[in-house]
Amino acid sequence: MSKRLKIGIIGSGGIARAHVSAYRKLPYVDIVAVADVVPGRAKQFVEAEGLTDAAAFESHNDLLKLDLDGVSICTPNASHHRTSVDSLRAGKNVLLEKPMSVTLDEAFDMVRAADESGSMLTIGFQPRYDPNMQRLKEIVQSG
Repeated sequence: MSKRLKIGIIGSGGIARAHVSAYRKLPYVDIVAVADVVPGRAKQFVEAEGLTDAAAFESHNDLLKLDLDGVSICTPNASHHRTSVDSLRAGKNVLLEKPMSVTLDEAFDMVRAADESGSMLTIGFQPRYDPNMQRLKEIVQSG
């Protein structure tokens, strides 16, 4: 891949570390920014993860002003809706942690925002590819 993808991470809790670890395995991805509403937390995360070229923000809306190919949303469940809709309306592709939203209405609103923006919205259901989960599925389906 000749183009490098620029990614922002919204939320800097434990699951954000997993996203950083996964992105690091992709040679064409640069994590360029992290945002967290807790003052100083994004900066601490950037330093702790060795993201020397990444900017730190206390507002996801400030992060969304950057030229990004996508964002990983790693926030608490209750903020998935707002951060996703804001990201999609800003023209960013979104990888969202599960659950998608707290309510069905929020989920529909998020899908509408993706449709209207032309950006992608995907939910991280990564365990389905885990060999243990695949084996459990075989066992359950076999009766």
